[in-house]
Amino acid sequence: MTCCYLKTNFLGKLLPVLFELTEEENEALRYLAARFFGNVFRISMPVENISSERHLLDIARGAALGPVDPRNRRNFYHPIPSVAELLEIGVDFERRESTQTEIVVDFERRESTQTDHLLGITFETGLMRIPPLCIGENGERFVRNLIAYELCAPKHTNYYVTSYAKLFSCLIKSTKDAEFLMAKGIILTPLSKEDIACFFTRVCKDIEIEDDLLYFGALAVSVEKYCRRRWLRSWLTMIKRDYLYNPSSMWSVSSGVVVILILTITQTIYTVLSYYK
Repeated sequence: MTCCYLKTNFLGKLLPVLFELTEEENEALRYLAARFFGNVFRISMPVENISSERHLLDIARGAALGPVDPRNRRNFYHPIPSVAELLEIGVDFERRESTQTEIVVDFERRESTQTDHLLGITFETGLMRIPPLCIGENGERFVRNLIAYELCAPKHTNYYVTSYAKLFSCLIKSTKDAEFLMAKGIILTPLSKEDIACFFTRVCKDIEIEDDLLYFGALAVSVEKYCRRRWLRSWLTMIKRDYLYNPSSMWSVSSGVVVILILTITQTIYTVLSYYK
C-alpha cells in the first residue's frame, strides 16, 4: 500500500511540473482537475475551495464521496453481517435514488438515473438503502489508490474510502451476496459475480486501522440494534431450515415443532412487554 502511495504521489508531483512546461496558456491544473472529476462523477465542484497544494487523488476522492453525515463520525464501528445473513433476519436492500448519478470507480463516463454519493448509505426500520456503484475493469486500481492516499498522506485523518471498502467487505462474503446486490442494481459492473465477491476483500487485504477511526459508526449501531431485536426471528429461521425443511427423522420434526412453539410464545411475550414499556 505504501508503494502504491509513493507511485501516485510521485505522479502527483510530476504532473504539475509537466503542466507548467506547456507553452499554452491554460487554466490552473486544479481547475482542470475539478472540471474533469466533476464530469466523471456528474457533480459541480466549487473550484475556489480547492487549494493549489491539494493532491489530485484528494480531489477525486472528494468528488466521489460527497457530503459527510456527522452522525456517522461517532467513534464506534462494529462489523455488520453479510447480505445473506441480514436477509435471513428480515433486512431488505434497496437502490437509493437521489440527486447525483451513479458512482463510477474507473473513470468511465456513463449516462444514468439520479443517485447519491458513496457515503449516502442509510438504514432505517430494516431497510438498507445504498447508492449504486459502477465497478469497471480498472475499479480495483482506482480504489486502491484512494485508500493508499488516505492511509499514507501526512496529517490525514478521514478514512472515508477505506471505511466504505471495509463496509462492503463485510456485506459481500460470497458470490450469493454479490449476485443479490447486482440483481438489485446496487452494483453495476461488467465483471462476474465471482470477481465482485472478492473485490473488496482483495482491496482491504492487509489494511490495519483502528475501528474508532472508521466511518459509518451510526449505521453499524443501527444495524446491530435491529439484529438484536430480530434474534428470535433468526432462531426461528434456523430451526425451520435445519429441522422442518430437511427432517432426518420424526424426532427432528417433533423437536423442531416444540422449539418453534416455545420461541413463538417468547417472541409474543417480548413484543407485548416492549409495547407497554
